[in-house]
Amino acid sequence: MRLVRNIIILTLAVLCSMSCKMISQIIHDGDVLARVGKEKLYKETVEPLVPRGLSVEDSLAFINRYAQAWVEDEVYAQQAQARLGKDVKDIQEQVARYRRSLLKYRYEQEYVAQKLDSLVQDDEILAYYDAHKQELKISYPIVRAVYVRMLPDSPNADAVQKALFPKKNDSSDKLDSLVFASAERFTDFDGKWVEITSLAREFSLDYGTLIASMKDSKIDITDPDGKRHLAKIEGYMKAGSVPPVEYCREKIRDVIVSARKKALLNSLEQELLDDAREQGLFEIYQEQ
Repeated sequence: MRLVRNIIILTLAVLCSMSCKMISQIIHDGDVLARVGKEKLYKETVEPLVPRGLSVEDSLAFINRYAQAWVEDEVYAQQAQARLGKDVKDIQEQVARYRRSLLKYRYEQEYVAQKLDSLVQDDEILAYYDAHKQELKISYPIVRAVYVRMLPDSPNADAVQKALFPKKNDSSDKLDSLVFASAERFTDFDGKWVEITSLAREFSLDYGTLIASMKDSKIDITDPDGKRHLAKIEGYMKAGSVPPVEYCREKIRDVIVSARKKALLNSLEQELLDDAREQGLFEIYQEQ
């Protein structure tokens, strides 16, 4: 009798457990938005993604579009996995490697943002410049120049020319006001050294033709449209020269900051290894 009673109790317990699981599954599946094979998309996954401020109709439309896109992506992924067969293992390994690389990159970016000193002092720039002059030689000529472009019918073209290329006893004080009033384009490149290719682009010429057109530090060319291009060359350095430090300043700064970043990341890697070793988080077993 006791055996029968125990069997009944056990049977009821099993049925109750199965019933609870079925009820839970039914309730949970009521929130299923889509299914592909054994994979399911649940409402609770999509709801946080719905943009705020949408109407009920627009929210439902968003959820439906998301579900459709999920189905398409999941079908494609499952079919690809089924047809690739054993090659899937290689893909999983690639994904694992990519995940590690991404984690490492994201952590390094955050660490560098917090720790990197990007302020470079003038004496550091000068020290680098003095020690690396041969490496800083320029591949193209550089110039300091003033460029003006005048329209064909400009009444002040000759006046601009005289102001841009003043004779010994003449003054160039009127240049700014003249070009402001009548030039189609004017630039002095902020008074900085620039590659001659930058000046050549203003003339729509290659830099070799531009150099050939230069005479006594002046360039005066009229294009096929009748526009007059004028340039005063205030400084010129040929290819292969060591440029002035001000021309290299930003390049040197970037090199110094890049070197600091590399050293910082190297120290981070060593620091992480040392910490892990102290905590006994890894071991390397040597082959005998």
